[in-house]
Amino acid sequence: MYNTYLKYVRSYVYRKIRDKHDAEEIIQDIFTDVWLKRSAIRSHAVVWAIAKHKCIDFFRKKRIRFKSYEEYIDMFICQDKQQEQQTDFLQKLSCKEKQMVSLFVDGYERKEVAKILGVALGTVDSRLHRLREKLQK
Repeated sequence: MYNTYLKYVRSYVYRKIRDKHDAEEIIQDIFTDVWLKRSAIRSHAVVWAIAKHKCIDFFRKKRIRFKSYEEYIDMFICQDKQQEQQTDFLQKLSCKEKQMVSLFVDGYERKEVAKILGVALGTVDSRLHRLREKLQK
């Protein structure tokens, strides 16, 4: 289960928390809960619910104050909208572009991406430039 969900949970928590150290602790807590509840987990929705609640708990423990509960919820809605926009953007990309984005998200450098894709470094640079232009539109 850990290998199945780690990439997605890590991405989600990093976007919500925006601090690598805190996010890593939360991710560890999430997978501890997932392990303890493994017999009850029938779909990925349970894992997402655990992740969401762990992030909310983090903000509560840090005593991040909001003027109202609505403001608190708005923060999560805003982040979810950003995630939807990113998903929409990714769905519009070609297979090659998705592959390249995936490699960069996984932490590969430009030279490594070029080698993995079997293209010249200049090709990676030009594709990256086009992706940035698409993203700005």
